[in-house]
Amino acid sequence: MRLSTRPLLLLVVLLSTLALAGNATAQEVPATGEVAEAPDPDDALKEALEARLDTLLEGRADRWTVTVDKVEEPKDWQERVDRVMAKVNAAVGAIFFYDVGGTVLGGKEPIDATAALEDPAALEAVVAELVRRAEAEDFELSVAEVELTIPTHTATGADRKATLTATDSGMPLAVLWLVLGAIFFTVRMGFVQLRALGHAVRVTRGDYDNPEDEGEVTHFQALSAALSATVGLGNIAGVAIAISIGGPGATVWMILAGFLGMASKFTECTLGQMYRRQRPDGSVMGGA
Repeated sequence: MRLSTRPLLLLVVLLSTLALAGNATAQEVPATGEVAEAPDPDDALKEALEARLDTLLEGRADRWTVTVDKVEEPKDWQERVDRVMAKVNAAVGAIFFYDVGGTVLGGKEPIDATAALEDPAALEAVVAELVRRAEAEDFELSVAEVELTIPTHTATGADRKATLTATDSGMPLAVLWLVLGAIFFTVRMGFVQLRALGHAVRVTRGDYDNPEDEGEVTHFQALSAALSATVGLGNIAGVAIAISIGGPGATVWMILAGFLGMASKFTECTLGQMYRRQRPDGSVMGGA
């Protein structure tokens, strides 16, 4: 029995309309009697510390950030949902993007930078301690990410503490898993990327097409449809972002990733064709 999708579409439209109406209501500002908001002290201190770090870490570290440890009460149910999903995403990301091979300067003991909360000039002594520890532990500060965490201006007592950390990132677990899998498939399939390249060209060219075969599309049409769903904005913008961040050398790694990924894609499509099944009503179950 085929179920109608019209009720589902109506529900999606209704929920989208309610969400847009809620956002519009939250963003409404009275036309008269508007009171200018006072500048946030946290933002002012953050900008001052960022300017100081720009001077002290230029040429020493790869990148640096200032983070305000501030937790605000949610204003509505949408922000509550955002908070919950942020925790869920963080938990999932901690597993799939676990930093393999990454190191933290000083282990789990960050440098105390509380003095910089009162006087940003005191940050010079904190950075000097960071450099001293890096030299003592043979830590490559030039490729590390330095993060200064400061509390909100309303924090008091033990909560009013700033810390400075330096992290040399390794490789995310998901990336390592994909790379190792691609290498395994490349070796196991006997470098199918090169070995079957000529056959792939002949198939695409139509050398094996038979008008009597079942199906509605040719091999070339199937390839074109697959490419149209694969090559998109992510491939175009992703390449530009990778080169802008990592330099021209990122092109080499993208070529290598594409070469190894061909074996993973070949294995995926082969398994999809092996385990696809056609139901009695003609619909296809499984496949790739």
